[in-house]
Amino acid sequence: SGSSPSGSSHARMRIASVIARWNALVQETALSFPGVGLVPTFDLFQSGVENLAVDQFHPNGKGYALIAERIYQGLPATLRATPQLKP
Repeated sequence: SGSSPSGSSHARMRIASVIARWNALVQETALSFPGVGLVPTFDLFQSGVENLAVDQFHPNGKGYALIAERIYQGLPATLRATPQLKP
């Protein structure tokens, strides 16, 4: 079998640390601009690999559906004219 970037527990922890630092920088940058919001999604992938693609790094279909739902929920009510998405 091929190796994934998050094959070992130690590697997953390192990747999570890098992603957390990246997300903090993105948040700091986004929030420095008026009217720019940020939709956090990191927590959607912390429970295991069931929402990740085979590379155990990128989202799979279910993971992308969860991201879409989170974005949808973050929209102002006036923009949520369509029925709620189901993951």
